[in-house]
Amino acid sequence: MKKTHLFILFFLIPFFSFAQRSLDIEDIILQVNRDSVERNVRELEAFACRYAPLGNGHIAAYLVNRLHQYGIDNAIVDTIYCGENPFSPGSNYNNWVYNVKGDIMGADGDVTFILGAHYDAITWIDSIAPGADDNASGCAVLLEIARIFHLLDIQPMQNISFMLFDAEEMGLIGAFLDAAKRKANDEPIELMINNDMVANQPDGETWKMCINHRDNAPGYTDLAISLCEQYTTITPLLLDARDDHYASSDQWPYYREGYKAIFFIEEVFSPYYHTPMDIADHLNMDYLTEMTKFNMAFLYTVVNRNYVGIGDEISDYSIAIQPNPAVNYIKVTYSSQDFQPVEAAIYDVSGRIIRCHTLSDSPAMLDISDLSSGFYIIKLEDGKRNIGVRKFVKG
Repeated sequence: MKKTHLFILFFLIPFFSFAQRSLDIEDIILQVNRDSVERNVRELEAFACRYAPLGNGHIAAYLVNRLHQYGIDNAIVDTIYCGENPFSPGSNYNNWVYNVKGDIMGADGDVTFILGAHYDAITWIDSIAPGADDNASGCAVLLEIARIFHLLDIQPMQNISFMLFDAEEMGLIGAFLDAAKRKANDEPIELMINNDMVANQPDGETWKMCINHRDNAPGYTDLAISLCEQYTTITPLLLDARDDHYASSDQWPYYREGYKAIFFIEEVFSPYYHTPMDIADHLNMDYLTEMTKFNMAFLYTVVNRNYVGIGDEISDYSIAIQPNPAVNYIKVTYSSQDFQPVEAAIYDVSGRIIRCHTLSDSPAMLDISDLSSGFYIIKLEDGKRNIGVRKFVKG
């Protein structure tokens, strides 16, 4: 395991409620199974051709069945006819699109996190499109995460929408159609998480992956960096939002609709990209397994948090932490018109609660000498409301 990245948590980061007891992330990612991940890739590759204009309804039915096996009984093929290509106005597609959608409803269910990947593929030979890296690999991540949620009977606090897109290679058509539908229905989408080409890693090189980020989701970007470094052997690289990859994959339509979005992709593209040789035998399954672990840690963390931002203050309260950074003690100062005992919880960057304190007066001195160096969060509640949260650094 690597040490937690110290660039995290300058922006919006949510937190677990006091009542939420979470599974340990390390125990959860141990359930990611390399053979299961590889099976997902090879079964999609076995269709031989997933070229959308030839009709992918039978592949969509297979994916729905896979989600049903993992207890997502509401999984369906969302069949939509597309006339004009939404990616290229003025040009026509004139074909059916077979998106696959399945949801896990959260205990609170205030917002929805989309985990997406496209399942169609393309080559210069329409009838041969195995698409192992592009993008059976992203689908493999999604299916393995669905399996683990079912295996461990995980009840998330917020909703998860698993999306497997058709016709990405024709201009992100499946994603454009779904994003527009969700916007029209005024769905509370908190974040769209996309994986596209996440299984190519040359031998003998440092394992890396790219995070494409947008300015509307900086906290999630920082969290992704931290979790990748903490729970995998992969080095995350932050790409500028203007990078060409960002506008050429399925998170782009959601960002266009005003939703937060984040996109994960391999650092070195497969040399077999968009060819009939994009097969599982050319992939690094160990790397793909690590990418799956990272996605599992990231998704589990974000869907099990409440939404109180760094520096947010509620009602007439104010909070101060001094000194910051601190070594042995922090002084917590808070104020309101009506003092009463306050519960203070300290969290690490993965959202795991470290300890709780009852504060009867302000200021209060808290001993942090036994904490490891890094970023922490303190959250205050008075039993009726969230007072607010602050970050602090343990030196």
